[in-house]
Amino acid sequence: MQLRIINMNGENKTIPTMSISSRWVYETARWDDDLLKYVDRKSREEIKTIEMVIEYSKRGKILKFIGRPTGYESYYISDLLINEIQGRDEFCICAGTVNSWPACYVDYQTVMNFIKREGE
Repeated sequence: MQLRIINMNGENKTIPTMSISSRWVYETARWDDDLLKYVDRKSREEIKTIEMVIEYSKRGKILKFIGRPTGYESYYISDLLINEIQGRDEFCICAGTVNSWPACYVDYQTVMNFIKREGE
């Protein structure tokens, strides 16, 4: 685990961060106007390391993923803890869009362990 120093509201704060392996799934396809659906679907996968960061806001602690597909993958920690699912393997942080954004998955238990240790 690493700690980064950032400036929040003019103050230096230390925030928890952790690297995590992620699985990116890129999907391409052709839209068929007659069938009204995508056809000739193809996908490929890449493994990339991204960062989990816990930030603080007036509404609560937020888990953000740095280095992720769209740049907006973030979740209130309280929501993740309320909706915890036992036995889950992966956490989809981005569902993806055909021909545009890749889907992105991280290990669910790694995420939950991090936020329980650092975010509560």
